[in-house]
Amino acid sequence: MTKVLTITKKYIIWVFIIIYLIISFGFIHKQESKILCNNLSITVVDSAYNAFVRPQDVLSILRYNNIVPLHHKLDSINLNKLEKTVLKNQSIKKVTAYKTIKGDVKILISQRKPIVRILNYNGESYYIDERGNLMQLSNNYTSRIIIALGAINEPYDILKDINFSKKDSSLDEITKKTKLFDIYTLAKYINNNKFLRALIDQIYINNDGDFELITKINPSVIKFGDADNYDKKFKKLIIFYKKELPKVGWNKYKTINLMYKNQIVCEKR
Repeated sequence: MTKVLTITKKYIIWVFIIIYLIISFGFIHKQESKILCNNLSITVVDSAYNAFVRPQDVLSILRYNNIVPLHHKLDSINLNKLEKTVLKNQSIKKVTAYKTIKGDVKILISQRKPIVRILNYNGESYYIDERGNLMQLSNNYTSRIIIALGAINEPYDILKDINFSKKDSSLDEITKKTKLFDIYTLAKYINNNKFLRALIDQIYINNDGDFELITKINPSVIKFGDADNYDKKFKKLIIFYKKELPKVGWNKYKTINLMYKNQIVCEKR
């Protein structure tokens, strides 16, 4: 009997909660029908790291699409439509818009984060972002990241809709054979490692299709070979820079060769 009473009590509590929420939402909606949007706030939350998108750019998008919420009743403002419209700016990763009972509409913007800039044989230049998507350059800002250049033939328009971060099994064989797939793989590893990020300036693909890493300090060239076993190669490289080079001096070698299994071959100056 006690158990039945407990269940009934819980049921009654939930009924009251639901009724309260219905009444509250109804009150809020009624209030929104009376309140005009008197303030529009646009914030780029990661503006300290990138400057691809500015608040005025977002406002321009709203104006162009005639959906600036100012002086409109709150209940007439379609936040979902607003978010989808702003998200068409391909430098934007995420848009969150919400209303306040005071009549404010707030828009929070997160930008996409590129990890490598591509310079191909056709004279095109574009980014690959941290999620493995191609990204056009911006007139507002140039990101200071690793540059990949050399024997890269892949044009932006053909591969712009491919995501290179998917697992190998979900990418077709043609995509996996593109240099962009390997470039993204190497750039992501470098970007996630503090030491490598500070060391490597460029990824160069020579005419044989092999990778060469151009460093910010001596030795200035690292012959990397293909992208197979890239993680083992990078680990060997880090150990070599941290433990071996300080013993012999940073200026002793011109190149470091990681293309041989289980050994590092260096060319003296």
